[in-house]
Formats: sequence, structure tokens, C-alpha cells
Amino acid sequence: MGLIDLHCHLLPGLDDGSSSMETSLKLAQEAVADGVSHCLLTPHHLNGHYVNHKQDVIKATVAFQKALEEAQIPLTVFPGQEVRVSDRVLPALEADDLLYVDEEGRYLLLEMLHKYKDVHLNLLAIQAIYVFYVQTHYVQAMEFHTLMFHD
Repeated sequence: MGLIDLHCHLLPGLDDGSSSMETSLKLAQEAVADGVSHCLLTPHHLNGHYVNHKQDVIKATVAFQKALEEAQIPLTVFPGQEVRVSDRVLPALEADDLLYVDEEGRYLLLEMLHKYKDVHLNLLAIQAIYVFYVQTHYVQAMEFHTLMFHD
């Protein structure tokens, strides 16, 4: 196994990443040449510009994996999202519309608020998500390790 890219905007046309399948395949080939063997595809979600629902990302990921195989590019891709911290996260969590970094559903890739560089506001939002998760998934706080986030 080579390198694993946990934050990648290769899915064509879903956000501000790649605009076409041709570009996505070229970028995938470059990633493989750099030693990447696996990518978590993380289009923006709930950031005010893009909404990429869980099922749509899964379908796009399956289609992209097929295109990679047809182009004989040895890259394995997984569906994910880069979820903007906002008041829309908790409803999305309730609706099962979020993709986790891991199969067990313990880690989210969160995009912090750019407009407000207030650390306390971002931490408050993360705490609200944490409390909701613990209450709705009936897990003890110690089981919910840490959130991965992106700034």
C-alpha cells in the first residue's frame, strides 16, 4: 500500500475541484505517480456554495472508480465529504447525510468557519456536534475519539 490522501477534490464537477472527468483522471494519474494508492474523495458539503449529499457522493465515487479502472489507473477511491461547520451539520447528521472518514463513523472531516477566525466559535460548534453525536448514538464520550478538521 502506498500513500493515502485523506482530503482530495478529484470528483469531477461537484465542487471547486476538478471540472471534468478528463482532468480528474489526469490528476489521479499524477497522484499515483507520486506514490498515492488510496484517496478519500471529499467534495465540499454544506459550505454555502456546495451541497453534496451522501448518496450523490457515493454514486459519483463508484462512477469515478469505474473510470479509473477503465483508464488502468491503479487508484482506490472512497466516498467522503469536507463538511463545513454550521447550523446545517446537526440536521444532516440526523438525516444520515454525512460521510465519515472511517467505516465505523467516528471521524468527520470538518471545514472550519473561514469568515470567523474565532477559535471559540469553531470549538463551540464542534462541541455541539459532539454532544449531539453522543446523545443520538448512545455511545460513551470515551468512545468518540477525536474529530478531524481542516482549516
